[in-house]
Amino acid sequence: MNTPVLPVENTALGNNLKRAEELYLSGQIAAAVDTYLSIAEEMRASGVCAQTHAILASLEEYVVPNTTSWQHVRYLRAACNHPNDDVIKRITLLDFNPNTQGLAQKRASLLTELHVETLNYREALISYLQTSDSSAETAWAFTQQIPLPELTLSGSVPVDAYLSLAKIIRQYALAPNKLALELTQWQYTYPNHDLLKTDIIPFELLLSATAFPNETNIAILLPLEGRLGNSAKQIKDGILSAYFTSKHDFQLRFINTHEVSIEVIAEQVKDADIVIGPLLKAEINAIRTLLRPEQILLALNRIPESFTNNAEYSERGDFSQQFFFGLAPEDEAQQLAEYVFTSQYQQPIMIHAQDATATRMAEAFALRWKTLNPNTPLKTLTFTNNADMRKQITEVLGVATSQQRAKRLEQFHGSEVFSVTRNRRDVDAFIVFANAKQTELINPMIEASLSTFSEEITPVYASSRSYNHDLNQNSLRDLQNVFFIEMPWVLDTTAQELKTKYKALYPTANTSDQRLFAMGYDAYHLLFNLNKLSKVPNLQFVGLTGELRLENNILYRRLPRAQISQNSIRVVGQVSQP
Repeated sequence: MNTPVLPVENTALGNNLKRAEELYLSGQIAAAVDTYLSIAEEMRASGVCAQTHAILASLEEYVVPNTTSWQHVRYLRAACNHPNDDVIKRITLLDFNPNTQGLAQKRASLLTELHVETLNYREALISYLQTSDSSAETAWAFTQQIPLPELTLSGSVPVDAYLSLAKIIRQYALAPNKLALELTQWQYTYPNHDLLKTDIIPFELLLSATAFPNETNIAILLPLEGRLGNSAKQIKDGILSAYFTSKHDFQLRFINTHEVSIEVIAEQVKDADIVIGPLLKAEINAIRTLLRPEQILLALNRIPESFTNNAEYSERGDFSQQFFFGLAPEDEAQQLAEYVFTSQYQQPIMIHAQDATATRMAEAFALRWKTLNPNTPLKTLTFTNNADMRKQITEVLGVATSQQRAKRLEQFHGSEVFSVTRNRRDVDAFIVFANAKQTELINPMIEASLSTFSEEITPVYASSRSYNHDLNQNSLRDLQNVFFIEMPWVLDTTAQELKTKYKALYPTANTSDQRLFAMGYDAYHLLFNLNKLSKVPNLQFVGLTGELRLENNILYRRLPRAQISQNSIRVVGQVSQP
């Protein structure tokens, strides 16, 4: 055994090191290993990881796989975060069934931390419930971060109690009658569960029905003429479709805001109980200060969170009844960053156009990526035209360098050199923020720039802007293997009967029209759920536009993933149904 040379300032530690060496020299290897492991544990607890790893390295050849000492070595290496280990390697090190209860507790706690770090909240929940000090509050908080498709039973009763209840609330929280039936069955299966003994979940609120009086006056503010007239018409038709489907008897008034002053608009809505709209951010900021505190506002755009909590506005009155719903591109960018991170890609390249929307998405992606993975730099490319796009891609992948080497060889040999271009092998994913036509050019360029020596397909992730449902077969071929996110309504995965009627009424509607119709449809139905969404953390409204959650009175969307495969669209994973 190569005894590690360690700086010793602690007398007790020095005595332990001396004792370990004496045990080894006298042939008592097992006792020496145990003593060294105790020293390593003490150093890890003190945060002295370099010395901890020095001790562990000296023990590797003396520990037998699957013994307690072997497990302890793996745990300490994972706990002390060796410089050569990423998070996945650390999780792999903990892939054993502990031989002792003490090690089992330490392993479970560490696994919980590592799974949270990788945003794998399902595994974090499983590990957390194996710890001795787990609480129902923290366990429930983990379930709220688990995507609906992952809320499947695990086979462990303690875990499944949380997973099944989370799935029930996710699916039926906004349908009180169905929720009551499902909760009764859950309580029968898991009687006297800790969640029933606390106020962590506001069951009384969830089981209550939200209703407005028949005489409720709803004013909808939309620019029905001018530049935004066509967009506003789709939102209007979505609202009307939701209204007639619901068979409500409320008073709906559509107010045209095109070239109308805020003062006039405010006068027109002074008697309204609920206001939907306006669309423009400037109009939202202006009118929200003119409404009465009891009036409900569901603005059809998102303003910065700083405005919703602005002290100046707060001094003017109560704005707790004001909510903001928009199809913000930043939501998609942040979601893509999480997908790339949880898929463990380490060297992504982001490519984006220089238009305003693509730039906003790129900035949102970069910010989220930096938060999730601060030690991995993000390579970013921007382009102004097709030629610039090709030049940027070939340069960043090292293709241009490979081609230059071939040309130099031709000059040296004096004859043509037949070669296969090689690209950099460290790039493992691409993220594209561009419109559909631009992405049709980018994806083939990436494919053409990748080495034929590689059998693995380097994935390309894109936003909903990169997909147009009117694309022909040639376009789909150019987008082959691209992953993108899109609202369920556009992917035809929800409300099939409504979609059939929509296509009959709007046979020429484009993708943008569909999205705006879905926004109007969801906006109307959101009115009856805003109270619960605002009072129950992480509660989700499953609509045509995606899974919506409310935070600081702003609605954020989560969209399903899809992949263009074999000239068709394939939805990845389970899709929530409204």
